[in-house]
Amino acid sequence: MQQQEYLKVEEEKKMNDNDKLIIVNEKNEKKEFAILMTFDIKEKNKSFVIYTDYSVNRNGNTRIFASIYHPEDPNNKIEEIVEEDELKVVNEYVKKLEKALNS
Repeated sequence: MQQQEYLKVEEEKKMNDNDKLIIVNEKNEKKEFAILMTFDIKEKNKSFVIYTDYSVNRNGNTRIFASIYHPEDPNNKIEEIVEEDELKVVNEYVKKLEKALNS
């Protein structure tokens, strides 16, 4: 059995109510999201952002999204998280935030 490798979160920042993320879709429509937190994984040299628009799913739970972002990028582009080990770390945070938002 192969030993599982864990990624270490280097910096975690919880955001305040004024931290916003504006995403422009392919139709050039803007949508505003509240940033819930950001964190870095040094081994991957990547930064992650977890955010919400406070909409709810069919179960009545607040929708939470996560992406890779580049803090130094003036265009604030975000990317989809595709690597399995990164998704595991992000999912742990998302579960904690969902629990807090939906309690």
